[in-house]
Amino acid sequence: MKKGDIVSRENNLKCPNCSSDLKEIYQGNIYVNSATGGYDEEISKYVCKKCGNIYQGRFLLEDESSLELLCDGKSVKKKKVRKVIIAALLILIFFIAGFNYIIGLINTTSYKNMNCTTYISPLNNFIDGVSIKYEEYEGYCQCEVPNCLENTFIKTYDEFNSFVKQFGEVTVWNESKNDWIDVFEYFDKDFFSSQSLAIEVHDGTLSHDTYTVDSVTRKGNQANINIDLESLKYGGIFAPNVKFNFISLGKDIEYVNFNITTTEINNIQDAGTCYKPVIYLYPTEEMNVNVKLGYKENITVSYPEYKNGWHVLAKPNGRLVDLDTNRELYSLYYECENAIKFDMTDEGFIVKGEEIVPFLEEKLKVLGLSDVEAEEFIIYWLPILKENKYNYIRFATEEEINQNMPLSIDKSPDSIIRVLMIYKGLEEEIEVSEQILESPVREGFTVVEWGVTDIK
Repeated sequence: MKKGDIVSRENNLKCPNCSSDLKEIYQGNIYVNSATGGYDEEISKYVCKKCGNIYQGRFLLEDESSLELLCDGKSVKKKKVRKVIIAALLILIFFIAGFNYIIGLINTTSYKNMNCTTYISPLNNFIDGVSIKYEEYEGYCQCEVPNCLENTFIKTYDEFNSFVKQFGEVTVWNESKNDWIDVFEYFDKDFFSSQSLAIEVHDGTLSHDTYTVDSVTRKGNQANINIDLESLKYGGIFAPNVKFNFISLGKDIEYVNFNITTTEINNIQDAGTCYKPVIYLYPTEEMNVNVKLGYKENITVSYPEYKNGWHVLAKPNGRLVDLDTNRELYSLYYECENAIKFDMTDEGFIVKGEEIVPFLEEKLKVLGLSDVEAEEFIIYWLPILKENKYNYIRFATEEEINQNMPLSIDKSPDSIIRVLMIYKGLEEEIEVSEQILESPVREGFTVVEWGVTDIK
């Protein structure tokens, strides 16, 4: 039964889709006859109880026993399902958006310092308003980072002088001189007679945090400094220092909001694994030592278990006692996912698998490892390296090692020796420039670490 079919009204109408009886759900007369004033046709709608298809028919008044189908069946259930799916998707979208917003609010932090407030959030918390002109200056101070660094807003020279004193010598980058100059050469008494100064200040030790002033707006006598903080997941560390963004504003500004929107970027993916780094401690006298690794989240396995660091009693002969478990140890062990990607370069060494032992004995001695430390290195890696026809080998630089996994010791060792060997097995010999290795000085309280990573 389809559009255009003529069926008997007296018979039970059947659904063309499943042959079940149709139920009449609507009846009405349409089309006025201009001659008689009556109706020429009668319209009815039917629905199938089983499959939900709906049909519309027309009964001719001159032959009320006949029904002409005006359209094919259309599924009511399918329409309802589509509507339900659309509604569910909309609810899901609103739920996700609302959830992210709530998480953003939970992760938002703020603090007030004098006549300014700082807001830090993963959500975009920039405040719109009338854009105003401003001057931005980059400041720097190499010093021990104070425990509390707070953004501030300063209106007088005396306030600025007190602020700078807590850091020591602060310099500002001068574009025209292409050099750093003393901060008071820029911001003197004449400056504060006509302008005020907003100061964003942060720990500059982490090389992978970048603060960028996006815009400065105002509402009345309040300025809003909108700042992007881009934080790479992996990066190196610098010597302790403090960095400043000095933003000059008009004298009529009375209050400042620092609106910092944070974004974390995973800048290294699938960088391989650093295998079996072990750390030895050789103090000049027995002492308690705290050892910390910079990227705890990258550690895949450790012994003793790394929690918030290792806390050990270290002895001059290299023996250790884990202060959490009282177990005696000779080293601290961990493995980690690499934070930087190591590749082959045009320098290094090409070593036959059968010649790996004398090569390692020679180079590890140059790099500062003792015979015992070198023995453990060779015993572990000999079965792997000797199976390769050739080995490309390069020893990572100190900068690469520190970027890959920062290491800190609370008792300030006199010597830190970190060896990370990078290798790749080869079927054919290739030409590279021989890497020049430097021998470290091994004296006083000495910390030694070795590990290996392979190039995929």
